[in-house]
Amino acid sequence: MKLLSKKRVLLFMIVLLIVNCGTIDNESEPDAFTAKAQIYVDRILAENSTKEYSVGILTTGVDGGMSGTRPTGYVLKINVESMLVLTNSIDSLRIYGIYRKNLSDYYGAGGGMADLPLMGIRALCDTLDSIEIVTDSVIVMPALSVSSTNLTHLPAEIGKIRVGGLDISDNQIKDLPLEIMSIFDYLSDDSGKIKTMENPFSQSYWDSLPDTLQQWLTKHTYY
Repeated sequence: MKLLSKKRVLLFMIVLLIVNCGTIDNESEPDAFTAKAQIYVDRILAENSTKEYSVGILTTGVDGGMSGTRPTGYVLKINVESMLVLTNSIDSLRIYGIYRKNLSDYYGAGGGMADLPLMGIRALCDTLDSIEIVTDSVIVMPALSVSSTNLTHLPAEIGKIRVGGLDISDNQIKDLPLEIMSIFDYLSDDSGKIKTMENPFSQSYWDSLPDTLQQWLTKHTYY
């Protein structure tokens, strides 16, 4: 009986060791895109002739408040040269682009993993001077940031993207195409926001705008 008990104890300890080792492995799992998401990330990078990117994690307060934080999504930051190319590969990333984030930084050991959705695309390049939009329909993404670049204009094709937010601040843009008023069309509550500060829009330019664009900018611009 004593021998049987020792065997049972030994077996229990082996099982416990296996479970603990499995837990340790899970806790040390690195942040990474899922295999399917990585396919679309690689495609977006290839379309922009770059291999350089980083991932920014967005957080909010617990239960929507300010006490503590929890990750809610990610921004794909692309290092480009002079041109940003936007295609429907971004649509695919929006749908399938899960980024697995280790939560140990937020909740300590044993925090587990979180599957985060795409929350935006950001171009990182202070020499960026043009955007090329290639699609037969529209490109839907949560948000797009091309702030602090060298943009002097937006293409008329900007009307083919659909976003919840657009940041074009800190550029050299002097005028906006009328097509920009279409970018929030997919939002049922028309709640989209555009950040335009630190662009050299003159008072004479503002006065020359159609009333519809003035009203649209007044409603959607934030600072």
